[in-house]
Amino acid sequence: MKKLLIIGLLVMSGISFGQEKEENSNIQKGTWNFDLSVSIYATNSDADEEFVINESNETNLSFYPSVGYAIKNNLIVGIGIGYGSRDYNYKDIETGFDYGQSRNDKTYSAYAFVKKIIPFRSNFTLNFQGELGYSNLKEEYYIWSFENNETTNTTKNSIFVGIRPSITYFLSEHFALEGTFGTLRYDSSISEVDGESSKLKSNSFYFSLNPSNIRIGISYYL
Repeated sequence: MKKLLIIGLLVMSGISFGQEKEENSNIQKGTWNFDLSVSIYATNSDADEEFVINESNETNLSFYPSVGYAIKNNLIVGIGIGYGSRDYNYKDIETGFDYGQSRNDKTYSAYAFVKKIIPFRSNFTLNFQGELGYSNLKEEYYIWSFENNETTNTTKNSIFVGIRPSITYFLSEHFALEGTFGTLRYDSSISEVDGESSKLKSNSFYFSLNPSNIRIGISYYL
């Protein structure tokens, strides 16, 4: 509860900061905002030694469309949804020993947000977006070796609250590019593995600059 309070205070601080600059407003009260941001990255690595060969690769792709409405100058409230896909593969081959694993994740989310826009230079703004939402993750984990093959399916439901900072560059009066570069977040989750009666509850509080939290998007203001 204390962590939720800390995040709430940070959100309010971000919203309050810059209200003295209303005369420099970029987004006027009554403006609609339509946004689509994406996050995509891939990694690949391998090691080839005298008796050891291993390789791994990972691909992540996410989409986040949202719609918002300016209830005050430079203050937008709205809703958004998200979809993410992650594929990971690992193979370790040694003399007389084979081992590998793969993971396939699908994540669906929905959230409400409040976004404070702070103009700081011509065509540029600094933004703080507070979010409250729900996510559902479905993971298929497959592990194999020369003596065993096993597949595990896990479902994870989470409620989250957090802050995302971003920078916006206005290409014109109606179009803008936006980059989101991290998150401060608190998650409360329940995980369930197929075939098992027990559920795992977990809570996490973290600040992340992971590539999955770096998003590039385009916004339309009407």
